[in-house]
Amino acid sequence: MRLSIRVILISAICSLIINCKGPEKSENKGLRFSDELESTYGVEIKDFSIDIDAIKANQGATLTLETMDQLFEAPYTIPDVLGNFNASIMNSISNTTFLVHAGYRLLGAVSGGYGPPVRGQDDRIPDIYDENELNQLVKDLTSRGVIHVDLSTVESWQQIQFPTKVMIVRTLFILEQNENLVYSYLSPIIKNESHLIYNEMDTIQRFYEKYFEPWNSRQMIDFSANNTLKEIDLRQISFVSRRITEQLNQLVSAYVVPSESTLSNCEFETKFGKVGVFGHGNHKIEGEYCLTVDLGGNDIYSGNISSTIFKDLPISILIDFGGNDIYTDVNGCGKLASGIFGVSILWDHNGDDRYESRSHGIARAFAGCALLIDENGDDFYSCTGNYSMASSHFGLAMLLDKSGNDRYESGSYALGFGGAKGVGLLIDVDGNDTYNSLISHKSSFILGSAKGRWAEATDGQSLGGGYGVFIDMKGHDIYNANSFSQGAAYYLSTGSFYDGGGDDVYHAVSHSQGYAAHFALADFKDFKGDDIYNSQSDLKQITQILGSGRDLSAGFFIDEEGNDSYCFGNRSAGIGDMNGFGLFIDRDGYDNYRWIKNQLNKASGSMGEQAELSSNQHLTSRIFENQTKTKGYFIDEVGNNELHVHMN
Repeated sequence: MRLSIRVILISAICSLIINCKGPEKSENKGLRFSDELESTYGVEIKDFSIDIDAIKANQGATLTLETMDQLFEAPYTIPDVLGNFNASIMNSISNTTFLVHAGYRLLGAVSGGYGPPVRGQDDRIPDIYDENELNQLVKDLTSRGVIHVDLSTVESWQQIQFPTKVMIVRTLFILEQNENLVYSYLSPIIKNESHLIYNEMDTIQRFYEKYFEPWNSRQMIDFSANNTLKEIDLRQISFVSRRITEQLNQLVSAYVVPSESTLSNCEFETKFGKVGVFGHGNHKIEGEYCLTVDLGGNDIYSGNISSTIFKDLPISILIDFGGNDIYTDVNGCGKLASGIFGVSILWDHNGDDRYESRSHGIARAFAGCALLIDENGDDFYSCTGNYSMASSHFGLAMLLDKSGNDRYESGSYALGFGGAKGVGLLIDVDGNDTYNSLISHKSSFILGSAKGRWAEATDGQSLGGGYGVFIDMKGHDIYNANSFSQGAAYYLSTGSFYDGGGDDVYHAVSHSQGYAAHFALADFKDFKGDDIYNSQSDLKQITQILGSGRDLSAGFFIDEEGNDSYCFGNRSAGIGDMNGFGLFIDRDGYDNYRWIKNQLNKASGSMGEQAELSSNQHLTSRIFENQTKTKGYFIDEVGNNELHVHMN
């Protein structure tokens, strides 16, 4: 046994030296990534293409994205395109409205964003300079039925200081200007569900489950929900959420929280729902609000928190300016930061906060938009179920955490997940963060992942996926996942993972770290740091990882700098599989490679090998798309590297 291991080791080392050790570090920084690969390493990348039209025609797939079709036609552009997207996000991190617009640009739904100005557009909210103007606007809102009480007779309203009143009143104008826009894009669903009455959360839950049936069921019997969802106009979702975000950002950026206030709390009814304003004390805040403003204090939010309720509450906004807060819907019947059939915005400005939710909470979008922005603090995000933390179908879900050493504990389909016509965008700007614990890292499709619905073997209702985008800009981070994670995609979708710097630790088991399968695209990039990959992953299960494309797919893994340590199984590290393209490249550093030859895919190689499509696999779309060449590349550019092979 020792002899056979030694033979494998010597053979593998020779392969590494002959095929993978390139010239001294390239200085071609001005070149596009694809040009550099060709000119510096001789990688034949530009002749790899995927005929996405043939695939979609044969599959009969719907709800696909034209922006993604462009990437399929030129897969070699993926690192450049997604790299430019990530750079634009990081350069505009203080501009929330730009971040929202950038997310919709991936979907090809560019409304309410940039371009030539339109004369006479009526989306300005009124300026208020003194008490007389304020009182007159309140009277106007009351006479139009927006405010349902006479605020001049409400004692708690009189205790609110002038700047806070201004912000509340101006926000009511935002709700008034945008409510009908939400109803407009929901009109196909409203028409089909007009007979229902939504006055109980369990009724709303059943309603949502009906429309989520295509992704809950492997084989559907009732296609009515699927047919209705196809009528939703993403441009209208983009327009209303972009407008609300921009208008709200203007208010919040101009607001200065008063240092003192006698206010405990003030609540009043409007046509959009209840408004709640809370002072600097510690409060327990329950119920359903269209608008919640808290000036400070260590608060506990429970129930339906900053979440929409279809027609009854189409827009929900929560702004908390300070305190170590707890947001929890775990024991209630509501949601947390969910833009499900509506627009939800939760904006927390300061404090070490806890966000605790069940499934489909914490910045979850479905036919809508969900934004969670946390400005400061060491925060904890936890979801006991699936679909959370920037997870979207039909719209945009964004979780933006700007600072602090944060901890995330998620189920599957989370942490930047894109389903059908959705963008899930998770951005963590700074801090040493932990994403799931090593013990409980069984979650899949997380950390920049995406998935479509492949129903060729069942009801035939195949649906495209969206974009899952994960960006962590700084810090020594820990990432734990199971499969299809950390820049991974499955079936007509695109997953993207970017870490900007720090000594990071990654763990995944399979189909991760720049892995794409079955007509999908994936990109993984770690910019710098001494990183450790998969050292404590399940060595009996580890396989198909680190930059691989399977079945007319393309997967890229790029580590720019650092002395890194890699652990991987068979069919890993730059594998082209079944007419797919896989690339692994480590640009710089003294690296250590540990290949675990376990029983999974034991006949397959790793480190730049190619697994061809067998003759009996030329079925379905492969009948039409059989010219794509299988390509796998493993490149380690600089450094005295070591390779160790272990039998397991």
